Amino acid sequence: MKKRFNIKLVLISLLIVASTISCEKDPKIDSKISSIPIDFEIERFDQLFAKSNPENLPDLIQNYPFLLSSKIPDSVWLNKMKDTLQIKLAQEVDKVFYDFDETKVEIHQMFQHLKHYFKEFKEPRVITVTSNVDYRNKVIVTDTIVLIALDTYLGSDHEFYAGISKYQSQNFTKDQITADLATEFAKKYSY
Repeated sequence: MKKRFNIKLVLISLLIVASTISCEKDPKIDSKISSIPIDFEIERFDQLFAKSNPENLPDLIQNYPFLLSSKIPDSVWLNKMKDTLQIKLAQEVDKVFYDFDETKVEIHQMFQHLKHYFKEFKEPRVITVTSNVDYRNKVIVTDTIVLIALDTYLGSDHEFYAGISKYQSQNFTKDQITADLATEFAKKYSY
């Protein structure tokens, strides 16, 4: 059963990625897919948190309760806002992701393909975060939310990845986001 799941997962991932970036395109299918309406925004929580202060923390907690639990004392979040590592993470993310338009276009096209092949697909909230370089959870996909940990896509040779095996960090690049999302959606739709 496990082999069957892995083969199905690989095939669905390849289908999504290949159909999104295929060189030999069928104009009829391309036209049909590109006309599929998709409505989503990229919520830059990483930037909101980096620019937050004690006054707007209650709004952040209210708008992102799944990221900032109200059960955790505000002092924890306030300390994290001032933490030098968090500040450095935010600075490095801003250097690489100052413009997110190209990635948004790629995600939009992937969502159109998902909608074409899986009619039940609904656009989730797409939220960017920093994760203290939790490279095992670079993207998280649920029915309603997608989280993208931008600090795991800063470039394969980034100083933050010094202790990580090269075979893993070689995919810590901006252009890997859509492929990682496709893999996670393939897992979701392979059941």
